[in-house]
Amino acid sequence: MSAENTKEAAICEFCGSDFIVEKAINDYNATINISNNISDSTVNIYKGNSDDFIICAGMLERYTGAATEVVIPNSVTSIGNDAFRGCRGLTSITSITSSLSYGEFKGTPWYEKREKREDKKRNKRRCYLTTACMKHQAGTFDDNCHELTILRGFRDTYLKANYPDDIETYYEIAPAIVDAINKLPNTRSKWADIYQELVVPSVDYIEKDKLEEAYHLYKNYSLMLGKKYLS
Repeated sequence: MSAENTKEAAICEFCGSDFIVEKAINDYNATINISNNISDSTVNIYKGNSDDFIICAGMLERYTGAATEVVIPNSVTSIGNDAFRGCRGLTSITSITSSLSYGEFKGTPWYEKREKREDKKRNKRRCYLTTACMKHQAGTFDDNCHELTILRGFRDTYLKANYPDDIETYYEIAPAIVDAINKLPNTRSKWADIYQELVVPSVDYIEKDKLEEAYHLYKNYSLMLGKKYLS
């Protein structure tokens, strides 16, 4: 198979696929040292071993390399379901094409870490402190209300500095507790109890700078809720 040496691309006369020719490669290599500052540990389809990428008609069907970081160029318009499956060392993927789906990277540590981060974000939206405030304020609820602002400040300063593990535990058990309370026939009164027994006194302690008292109230109340609704 041959192509005119003055052209940068051609179409295969046998399969109909387009391909670049030597001139385009040489032209790119002439500027790669100036324009590409990606580290040596990064695999780029234009720099390094392009044999690591199996691409057909714009689809990345399989990545066979062993790099920890992969850069996907804009020539890739879609990714096969198993393109990165089994790439256990892969921790970073950069996609120039924003339309690519994250789900296409299943089976990689990068995807698993991202899913854990997303799960944590989702769980933070289902905490019983926020839900208690929301039920109490009803139609006037503001996610940045006075109570939640005080409690979040307490969490991000005092708790984070002194009891970081308790923060992680809270976000692990809170969604299940919220779900359990919401299934009760008297759910409204239960949320009212949590607001009056936990939110209000906790905020009061914090505003009076009784931070350790606020922590013990929060800790003991959370343990009580866990035993009541998760056992």
